[in-house]
Amino acid sequence: MNAIEKTNKIHKLCTQINGGLQASGYWLSEEDISYLRKQQIQACKIHQMIDFDSHILFDIANTFQKSPYIRYDSFVNCIKEALYIYYGVRRRDHIRYDHEIVVIMYEQYIAHHGIFDLALLQDCIKAVKTNE
Repeated sequence: MNAIEKTNKIHKLCTQINGGLQASGYWLSEEDISYLRKQQIQACKIHQMIDFDSHILFDIANTFQKSPYIRYDSFVNCIKEALYIYYGVRRRDHIRYDHEIVVIMYEQYIAHHGIFDLALLQDCIKAVKTNE
């Protein structure tokens, strides 16, 4: 993919994500989206997965924007942490739809009072297994 195609893809993704975030007052720059896309690729590598689409960024951003624990200045970091948790859960559950996993993650995130840690990952995995 050349530089122009990559820029157009980031711009399109930025427009899609920000369209869903307008109601809550969040906004992500193209630099934020580019950073998060790189983090998504890194999370996939760590969990030995491949993801061909960026739709999960949209789903996580739109779901987590409702959180009472996220400040505006930490929103990008929250999405990044959620990506790593998502792929950790996804690696262990190939049956569920992506949005189901994101909803379970969000519920566990709220139960953990907005703290991303190993316990959150473990509880997300348990919640996914009990909902099978």
